[in-house]
Amino acid sequence: MKMNDNNPFTTTFTNLNGSKEKKRIHWLDIVRGVAFLMVIYSHLKFSDDSIMQFFSPVFLTSFFFVSGYLFKEKQKFLVVLEQRTRTLLIPFLIYGFILIGLSQIISFKEPIPLVDRIKALLFQSGQNELIWFIAALYLYSLFFFWVDKVSKSDRILLVFGVLLFLFNSIYSLMKGPPLPWHLHTIGFGCFYMALGKWFKSSEKIIEKYMTPLYLFIGWMLYILLILFTKKTCSFAGDDTVIFSFSLTLIGLFIFIGICKNKIMNNKFFLFVGANSLFYFAFHGKVYSVLETATAKLYTENIIQESFTTNTIIAFTIVLLDALILIIPCKIMNKYFSFISGKNYKLW
Repeated sequence: MKMNDNNPFTTTFTNLNGSKEKKRIHWLDIVRGVAFLMVIYSHLKFSDDSIMQFFSPVFLTSFFFVSGYLFKEKQKFLVVLEQRTRTLLIPFLIYGFILIGLSQIISFKEPIPLVDRIKALLFQSGQNELIWFIAALYLYSLFFFWVDKVSKSDRILLVFGVLLFLFNSIYSLMKGPPLPWHLHTIGFGCFYMALGKWFKSSEKIIEKYMTPLYLFIGWMLYILLILFTKKTCSFAGDDTVIFSFSLTLIGLFIFIGICKNKIMNNKFFLFVGANSLFYFAFHGKVYSVLETATAKLYTENIIQESFTTNTIIAFTIVLLDALILIIPCKIMNKYFSFISGKNYKLW
């Protein structure tokens, strides 16, 4: 990716030996960038359930898919542990405590005691969790290392992933309790990571089917399945296992195909995707301010409540949220890149 310091949507990345890292896989950043805008939308009061039916199967699963795609083979566990701790766990803790500090200063929700906030961050026990997704991705990545290690090929890895998906679905159907650090959904996460790693090994073959015709057929099938069942399927599946499994696969095929072939060079999506960790941490504070300001104007006397109005407001907040975070994100990359695990090693 060609860097342009005058463009607000570009950023400079530095690898561990101090040289400028300019080679990034564009479509992976596009996937993360678009998916993260869906993440912001999913948190808004103005979001609509009918739109979320189309977003839910792909907006979190795609992050695990990308993580699996980028997973390197034949590494020692200590190497993976160091890399994941430096780039996920440490940023998770630093960003988490920053958010706790900000919440003590300003909050638009019911106040939560400081001790409870810290416990929720450290134990990730199901209540008042902060940036839970980063914690989950850290733990799932370490578990995935061992699943990948015992697999002799990416096909076998995918089979193990499917079995973990089914095991996790059974646990959900049995109403198993939430476990600390999101262990109760680790099977789902590992499946999508396995899917991403398998996709990489079969990319040239799969690309042959990512034509406009097949993407259109997939999109029509995706719409019909959602409209016919009227169900919302999330990263953690659905009560109907086959339905959730099929819908997420179709959704990812369409989503990846579009990002890979249609919007490869959108600098805005590239920036958000390349800095998704920072966005995960701080988008909540921004949309809370925007929603609070909007709510003061959003009354029946000024705006008539409707699907169209809510949708316009929601997508405007999503766009503003992402744009507002550009400057602080660039400052962090330039002066505090160590927070994201860059330019050093733990051991």
